[in-house]
Amino acid sequence: MKILLVNTTDAGGGAAIACIRLHLALLKEGIDSKLLLLNKTRNDLPESYSVYREKNKIQKYLFKGKRKASHILFKRHLIGKSKGHYGFTKTQQSSISDALFDWADIVNLHWVANFLDWESFFKLKKNVVWTLHDMNPFTGGCFHSESCIQYTTSCNKCPQLSISNENFSQKQLKLKLKSNLNQLHVVSPSKWLMDKSQQSTLFKNVPHSLIPNSIPSDSFISIDKLEARNKLNLPKRKKIIMFIARNINNIQKGLTVLLESFSKLKDKNTQLLVIGQGEIKGKNIIHLGPISNNQILVNAYAATDLVVTPSYIENSPNIIIEALTCGTPVVGFKVGGIPELIIDGENGFLCEQISPKSLTITIEKALHTNFSRKQIHKEATRRFNQQKQVQEYMRIFRSFFPQNKRLKLEQK
Repeated sequence: MKILLVNTTDAGGGAAIACIRLHLALLKEGIDSKLLLLNKTRNDLPESYSVYREKNKIQKYLFKGKRKASHILFKRHLIGKSKGHYGFTKTQQSSISDALFDWADIVNLHWVANFLDWESFFKLKKNVVWTLHDMNPFTGGCFHSESCIQYTTSCNKCPQLSISNENFSQKQLKLKLKSNLNQLHVVSPSKWLMDKSQQSTLFKNVPHSLIPNSIPSDSFISIDKLEARNKLNLPKRKKIIMFIARNINNIQKGLTVLLESFSKLKDKNTQLLVIGQGEIKGKNIIHLGPISNNQILVNAYAATDLVVTPSYIENSPNIIIEALTCGTPVVGFKVGGIPELIIDGENGFLCEQISPKSLTITIEKALHTNFSRKQIHKEATRRFNQQKQVQEYMRIFRSFFPQNKRLKLEQK
């Protein structure tokens, strides 16, 4: 069976990480998998392809510049907290993408904003598994609708858009509703997002499956805390809590709330370790910057007493899964899919309220709880096992074909 995974980029972000991990896990299990990207930045991923490969450098930069300019112009019309990459461009035509779509028995879409045009894509009549990483596929444009529920009826006068003439989100939703969705199965890594999708006008009649993101357990392991601190030159005798985000200045990730909470901790012998792009300075704060090397990340997780994820909008953060697989407890707010990952008293704690005060109380409780890091690691490797994830995806892939056709595909 030939599986084509599609994602806009291979660079950073939770969706890209989850997609790449699934692709590598499929290959490891001997499944014929290929990865198609709009923006390819890495050369270490086997069977990964970019639509840019055919273009010369001048064409490539002109095209990227055009996309960036149009995106900036559109963003100027946005209001509210969730300012993201809204809207979609036409499918990027190239012999590489055409050949891969022809080759595939199943197309597994991931985060494809600014890449695929739904109307033309679904005319291909392909069997599609759409893995959700946010609400964008079933809303009129926003990645997270926050308190808005218009996606359950029709997206009108989107509160995240300042323009009202020929409302953009409603126009996009109507366009997607015209698409052929008969050969579609939706996958969500969290029950929270799956419930939202099943309530949507677009996907309410589409079959859904819950499949958590997985973790390469041979890379993310539990190691000795003192050994890890020595490798990273971190203080040996202090309590260390960690915050990690791709962009630490992204307001949705909650670093501002954490800093206020951190300043009110009773134990002043505690340090805050920050990982991610951006600038931060302060007393008892160590900023390691962005880290992409898994081994360094493992050392950071192992060196830490507690990982804090104070996001107020989340789906199923890879950061929590990585921390737990390394045996490190986690504290977070009761938002999105976070309560499905954190089990109070076993692998961390959930805050009672979304506030700096509640976060301070919960961090202090967690720092004074004797968690079994060995048990946290063991349970996480069981829950987020890559082989189990592949089996669940293969069950869905096979469901598109009758048994005789399925056997022929798997014998190729």
